[in-house]
Amino acid sequence: METVSGAPEKVDFFISYAGVERAWAEWVAWHLQQHGFSVEFDHWHWQAGDNTTLRMSDALARADRFLALLSRSYFERPRYTRDEWTAAFDDRERGTGGFIPLHVAELEKSEIPDLLRPIAL
Repeated sequence: METVSGAPEKVDFFISYAGVERAWAEWVAWHLQQHGFSVEFDHWHWQAGDNTTLRMSDALARADRFLALLSRSYFERPRYTRDEWTAAFDDRERGTGGFIPLHVAELEKSEIPDLLRPIAL
């Protein structure tokens, strides 16, 4: 997703999800595109063998909004989702207005990290 000049192309949404929630992520990405929004969705846009950390960093840099599909799996420590949401939340330019939590599963307050509770409940 680069322009002809090699500069990163801006996208409206980066979709962050736990792998087990891929069906939800595809559904959300499809609906966003149907309504004219551009998305960065790893399953559609990244290739096998890509440097995942670099792709994630590039995607976060070019996305206007970060859409997090929240579930119990999303907050499991070994997942890349932790790196994604902490980087997106810490992005001072975007601020928390660009961080959009979307619950795809019921979560107890105690299951959501303290930092996200004010915007994720």
